[in-house]
Amino acid sequence: MCFIVCSSGPGVKDCAGAQPSWGTMVLASLLVSCAPGELRWAKNFTRKFETVQTEKAKIDELQAIHSQYLRAEVGLSDDNHYNDTFYRSFLVFQGAPLHIDFAPWMDLAYAGVSETRIIGFFKRCDVPAWILPEGPPFTLTNFYTQLPLLSDEFRRTFFANYHLIQKGKFYQVWRC
Repeated sequence: MCFIVCSSGPGVKDCAGAQPSWGTMVLASLLVSCAPGELRWAKNFTRKFETVQTEKAKIDELQAIHSQYLRAEVGLSDDNHYNDTFYRSFLVFQGAPLHIDFAPWMDLAYAGVSETRIIGFFKRCDVPAWILPEGPPFTLTNFYTQLPLLSDEFRRTFFANYHLIQKGKFYQVWRC
């Protein structure tokens, strides 16, 4: 695409045989080479904005659920929803309890610390309700070993003592 700029006036012939100027050719080549990059930038910006809106909705839902279950704690689900557990910090800063922090547990499990005490925690229903991100409960993979972070016994104990009572768009509530 080239633009030809012509003017009519005294001493100027018609534009029929005009050649594009160097400036016009440079401008056209810049548009052709830069436009795809600008479109990618706009698409990425839009995607980030949509993500921000989704993350805000997750925080709002988590806080709304927690206001109904004040003694609930945020736990884990699967690898795809691990980042959704990080919003528990909003609740902790508002005074919510935190009995088990699964991020450091990953290091402890890798070091060989037994999960027996945590399983007992579930058997005694020390946490009356768990708020878990969507996805299968407590199936996160340990980043060090690529094996499940928590054992089958852990999950069996959880399912034996807790049942699903509420499901939102991003989080689910399990009560003892």
